[in-house]
Amino acid sequence: MIKIVYSSWLSTRLNKSSEEITQSSAITDVKSLISFLRERKGEFESVFKNDTIIHASLNGKIITPETAIHSGDEIIFFAPIAGG
Repeated sequence: MIKIVYSSWLSTRLNKSSEEITQSSAITDVKSLISFLRERKGEFESVFKNDTIIHASLNGKIITPETAIHSGDEIIFFAPIAGG
């Protein structure tokens, strides 16, 4: 299982703050996880349409889309941090 956490406006748009999914052989990295989520259509397709505005962390560390993921990992998707 992979735990996925949606923070900020993502949780509002998706109407969920987290979920656990079973990792299939097609989900090997963050990029393929985003593709999997996008295929759900509806708000998931809309939220992950422009994946350059979504950032991710893996087990507490900021990562790139090419980062490998494994069963037991926690992925947090979040919007860019800004402030003044």
